[in-house]
Amino acid sequence: MLDIIDIPLLYPQPRGHQQENWVLDSSSRWVKAGSVTPSQISALAAISGPLWKNGWHTHNGLHDCLPAERADAADGSLKLIHLGHGLNLRVFVIGENFGNPRRRVQADFHFGGVQYNITVTDPIIEGAYRDRAIGEYALGASYLTISLGERFADERCHKFVAAIIGA
Repeated sequence: MLDIIDIPLLYPQPRGHQQENWVLDSSSRWVKAGSVTPSQISALAAISGPLWKNGWHTHNGLHDCLPAERADAADGSLKLIHLGHGLNLRVFVIGENFGNPRRRVQADFHFGGVQYNITVTDPIIEGAYRDRAIGEYALGASYLTISLGERFADERCHKFVAAIIGA
């Protein structure tokens, strides 16, 4: 996390709202070119504004998805945000009422005056919290990378917390 990597690219391959997509040159090696400093990440992070369009949610989320036709290419699919007030991680069983014992880690936070409850897919954070006791865990100020996924089978694009970095 926070490494700057020189990745040989062949050409852009945007797909719908995921304008950041590129085709990688698989014949070349990736090279670590440095690391992001705290001042650099701070300069890149948004401190307010909506995370795409709001108003839709899944059973366990809040403002965690939107209809695929509402995903705008101009908005892209990745956002780096700063939460100066911290965030909570919630560990819960997603299908407890249906006999599904699988656990989920969800980020609960306010950003731009809006409450969000979004699934965490950051493998380090998810792995560290998924097997903890059911409940909420307070984290300090953080940077979050939020991703807007491709159209899913339910005809929606889901928002995910792809990375959490302590501030």
